Amino acid sequence: MKYINLIMIIILMGTSCTHKNEVASLQTIHFDENQLNEVTINDIFSNVEYVQLELNEDNPIGAVSHIEVVDDRLFLSDGVTLFEYTTNGMYVNCLKRRGKGPQEYANISNYAISDNHIYIIDKNAKLLKYDIDNHDCLATVKLDFYPSACYITNDNQLLITSAYQNEGDKFYLFNIDDLSYINSFQPINVSETKWRHYMAQQNFYIYDGKLDAALKLCRDTKSPSARMIEKGISRLGRPMSDVLVAIENVGNIEIARLEKGLSLLATISGGAPMLGFLGTVMGMVKAFFEMEQAGGNTINLSQLSGGIYTAMVTTVAGLIVGVCAYFAYNYLVGRVNEVMRRLEMRSMEFLDLLNEPAAGK
Repeated sequence: MKYINLIMIIILMGTSCTHKNEVASLQTIHFDENQLNEVTINDIFSNVEYVQLELNEDNPIGAVSHIEVVDDRLFLSDGVTLFEYTTNGMYVNCLKRRGKGPQEYANISNYAISDNHIYIIDKNAKLLKYDIDNHDCLATVKLDFYPSACYITNDNQLLITSAYQNEGDKFYLFNIDDLSYINSFQPINVSETKWRHYMAQQNFYIYDGKLDAALKLCRDTKSPSARMIEKGISRLGRPMSDVLVAIENVGNIEIARLEKGLSLLATISGGAPMLGFLGTVMGMVKAFFEMEQAGGNTINLSQLSGGIYTAMVTTVAGLIVGVCAYFAYNYLVGRVNEVMRRLEMRSMEFLDLLNEPAAGK
């Protein structure tokens, strides 16, 4: 038998893999960024074992992208074939159903294993279920999104994540028995959730007349939106038009603060290529001057190379600086516009909050 050193299996003492891939407990490891030192694997894991895999000449292993350990079996995939080994490296079997048929996959994007079944997601928006022993295809589903990864939940459901952000970063739940669709949801937007909590607190304080607490909450929340709302709360009791003007003024100040330096970046993006062009002209002038000094004699190329070199170097330098500044400027302008839209939206939410008590009377 021929063997190859292919993978390293890290076995943590006190943990084990089950058919359901259940996670018994999670431990949070805290790192002090000011005291980070180089560590080895042995400093983190209590036991490290190297396994030498048996080579199957009929089905060579490519670049391994995913590994799972289930009981005494080791499963690994190279995107084309799903290999099965014992935990001591002995070859057992392989699943290779690549093709365009209804029970075949184009490429193994990811897979999960539970209760003697293999669940494979295909990059071409396809979900397949195979028997772990005879590799019969038991079910297949055409997905309406492009999957990236799949997991078996503790509730014996199949969780699949979408591959692209334009899918809304959704998570999809499927029944592991018949692959029927159950539900889909999106991850929590932490920033938006914090803002909703903040507005809920402001709603409570303003309704109860606790303006000092509302102002303190604004000061404790370090963000442009909080500073804008702080100014609006400080103007409560005045006409609504005065409150609106105060909020708009603070918003303009915050935007101006964000735009600080953008004009310089815009100047660099436009001026750098022009300076490079100036260097090009100066280099060519130098080259022609050397030609004029040579008179009717034979012109030596070394006399021209200095000017041409200057011309080329300045052109390249000017274009590199200008292009980098141009992309950076447009990126930052886009971010500023995004903040501006967010400030406008949140100022409208605050004004709606102020109008709610009057509307309820």
